[in-house]
Amino acid sequence: NANTPIPDTGNNPQGLSKRKLFKSWTPMATIAATMPEEYFDDTPLDHLMGYFTYSQGFKGGGFGVLTGGAQAADDVRAFKPEYLDNFEIGLKTVAFDQLLTANLSIFVGLYQDIQVVSNKAEGVDTEEVSIVTIVNNAASATTRGIEFELVARPIEGLILMSNLGFLDAVYNNFQDTESGFDASNINRSGQRFKGVPRFNSFLAAQYSMPLDVNGPQWLQGWVTPRIEWAYTSAINFVG
Repeated sequence: NANTPIPDTGNNPQGLSKRKLFKSWTPMATIAATMPEEYFDDTPLDHLMGYFTYSQGFKGGGFGVLTGGAQAADDVRAFKPEYLDNFEIGLKTVAFDQLLTANLSIFVGLYQDIQVVSNKAEGVDTEEVSIVTIVNNAASATTRGIEFELVARPIEGLILMSNLGFLDAVYNNFQDTESGFDASNINRSGQRFKGVPRFNSFLAAQYSMPLDVNGPQWLQGWVTPRIEWAYTSAINFVG
């Protein structure tokens, strides 16, 4: 629950110091199935688990008030709570006598009244220009994606890791909002989320070797060289 007051700015003829209560509950359900071990006797699989998860969450609404309470009552903007229905299905596997681990997940998120934070320049026509952070509600948005993880241990001491992810996050309906470039009214329906890459990947390899040198005991141990590579696709910073 979120119980958010509006501070009294001293110019509040409408009585906006009243409190508004946003309330909701967040259910979650998970179904997991583990197959009997004898089903895997003739396969390289050591473990296989499939699962489906549904969860619902929310973020409380509020009011966009500048620090210090310098805004007039008419400039105080209220934004509504944000709701999310999340669905995920996936597999988790271990194979080849625990030498290979592979996980796959597919997910979809359905947003209602998603809260979008943006910046707006005010006072452009005057000498006192200020950047104001505002929160608007997009009518609806959808995120859908897939993620794959792999960990392999082909020989003793060597570990190979990889992670691939794809995320498509767009506003289904987001009309009559302000542009971050010139404050003009635009329609962001179909636009991707700000700050969210569509594709990312990660690769790593490491090899652990025992360190056996003549000398005191504290010199004994392991040396593990490691190399990593990561890639993230383009990100929109301003909409």
